[in-house]
Amino acid sequence: MIVDNLRKARWLVVALLFSALLALGLAWVSNSFTGFDGWLSFCVVLSLMGAVVWIAWRALRHENLPRWLLTLVLLAAFLRLALGVFWFLSLPVWGYENDVQQAGYVMRDAFERDTDAWEMAQSDQPLSMAFRGSAYDQYGGLLYGSALLYRYLGADVHQPLLVVVVTAFFSALGVIFCWSLSRKLWGAGLPVIAPCLMDLTQ
Repeated sequence: MIVDNLRKARWLVVALLFSALLALGLAWVSNSFTGFDGWLSFCVVLSLMGAVVWIAWRALRHENLPRWLLTLVLLAAFLRLALGVFWFLSLPVWGYENDVQQAGYVMRDAFERDTDAWEMAQSDQPLSMAFRGSAYDQYGGLLYGSALLYRYLGADVHQPLLVVVVTAFFSALGVIFCWSLSRKLWGAGLPVIAPCLMDLTQ
């Protein structure tokens, strides 16, 4: 029991240190390589996303999840995060000369929604205004979530990569449910293949 607790404590310390280092890197990128403003926001959000993954894993432990599946979930999350950082950096350099790609976004709806979320977070209006709908978020859920993130966990500057962190981890959680569903529907073979394909193509 003591050995297990020490092992868990060691992994927790490693995870927190990794989150802090990754937060510094993301803050540095977000500040155009000029500083680390907002690194604490990234650290908190990364820690929260780690907690979400752990809770989801614990909630499904009765499914006898294989350990390699957790590795695949984390790989999926960091792959999506890396792609988000890549587009954030590359589009202003290699993309079209329009406001969307010069800001590091692939799609206009994401650009407009995120801009609206930042403006809402900086204003005095209640976040429930997001549910009135807009041209870029019909039901308001994504707008509300982004504005909530910026208002209570964001820094003093607009840092879109905070939203990328959240979406990367929540998207990666789908790998677990894909494995569970495919195992129930098709038996032992496909559950190995299906989440791997989802990891790479989602």
